[in-house]
Amino acid sequence: METEKQYVIRCGNGYVRFNLDGSMIGCKYKSSKTTESHMKRLPFNIDLAVASGIIKIEEAE
Repeated sequence: METEKQYVIRCGNGYVRFNLDGSMIGCKYKSSKTTESHMKRLPFNIDLAVASGIIKIEEAE
């Protein structure tokens, strides 16, 4: 069974995680991982946020 890829979201020098209502939780470490399916359920366009430079999405190690 294939598992879904894990990602981390960077905002500036830190890491963040988004709740499904769009609110953001600040995180100090890369340990706050998310998945593509979670990001697709967010109430905003994550691709637009990346394109604008507000956040960066990196594949988790």
